[in-house]
Amino acid sequence: MKIEALTAEIVEIYRSEIAQLSFENVRSNAFHNHYTYEEAFEKIGGLIDHLKTDTAIAYGALKDDELIAFIWAYVHQFREETRMYVSEIRVKKEHRK
Repeated sequence: MKIEALTAEIVEIYRSEIAQLSFENVRSNAFHNHYTYEEAFEKIGGLIDHLKTDTAIAYGALKDDELIAFIWAYVHQFREETRMYVSEIRVKKEHRK
């Protein structure tokens, strides 16, 4: 397994897989039954836009060219502090321990 920074171009390659991970996570919460895969796919488009403008960072865990996990974060102003906010962190079920 290798961990690598995800660029907008790499996220485009794995966009469907990332969207599926995001979709499955949101749908696992009982109060989000209306959330669709298309909404998740669109949200990952937002990640791509943020990466293109250097307003977010993302890393992925790859095993045999399969994306098995990712994390996406951005700088967020909270009160008087600048913080790093993790928007999403997802790991495929079969790779969790």
